[in-house]
Amino acid sequence: MNEEKLIHVKLDFADALESKKNVLEIERGFMQINNSIENFNALRMNELKMKIKLLGKIREVSQIIRGLKKFLPEPKMPKILMEEKHEAPKPVQQIQKMQKQMPVKRIIEHKSIDEQIRDIQSRLNSL
Repeated sequence: MNEEKLIHVKLDFADALESKKNVLEIERGFMQINNSIENFNALRMNELKMKIKLLGKIREVSQIIRGLKKFLPEPKMPKILMEEKHEAPKPVQQIQKMQKQMPVKRIIEHKSIDEQIRDIQSRLNSL
């Protein structure tokens, strides 16, 4: 090796000790992060397995329902209900016109908080 490439740095014992502490703290932080990532991955895999199981159960229930529909008789609906069912929905303009004709009632009056508190207090006193 060439003497020119070597660089020497003198550190005090306290500085060296502090640097070692910092390096160890950083290493501990990395290990905690790695542990958290591994826990997350394990939980994520567990979640995905549970979702797959749930999907399988949903498919089973769906097949059972389809099978039941084949065996169960169809309910007989009265003609009145069938006619209502086939009735076309009203156009949006007609609904808006009806809304304009209906009177709008104000349910809540805007009062200050103090007035509302006094009103409640007076109702309580009357009871």
